[in-house]
Order: sequence, then C-alpha cells, then structure tokens
Amino acid sequence: FGAARVFQQSGDTADVIAEAIDCCPVDCIHAVSFNELEVLERHRRGLLAGGGMAAAQGAGKLAARAEGRDTANWRSPLRDG
Repeated sequence: FGAARVFQQSGDTADVIAEAIDCCPVDCIHAVSFNELEVLERHRRGLLAGGGMAAAQGAGKLAARAEGRDTANWRSPLRDG
C-alpha cells in the first residue's frame, strides 16, 4: 500500500537492476529520463502539499478500483504537463 522512491539511481549493476524490475510483483519499477523525473517530482511535491498522496495510494487506490473509478496512471503528469 505504499510507494518507493529511488535515491541513488544506477547505484548497482545493470544485472541487479534488471533482476529487481523482473521480480517486482506489481510492475512498479520504471526507468524515466531526467526531464521526466523533474515533471514527476514536481507532481509528487504537489500531491504531498495538497494531501493527495494518501488518496493516490493505498486504501484510496483500492477503493477507487472497487468502485470502478479510474486510478491515475503514473505517466499522467507526463502526458498532461
């Protein structure tokens, strides 16, 4: 029910990173360019400041799925911005 954030990108070998991506049970590890990262970080800061982070994750996401509402795709800020 949470989120993870990488603080040291490329901190391991390419094989170890590929293994982590392959082993992720919910397909949540993605590579983004530096420009995309800036957009996503700006969006994340806005969610944190406005209290939207909790609604976008965990119970809020499960409730939205159960009610048939669309949940935001992680790429939405890149398309919308």
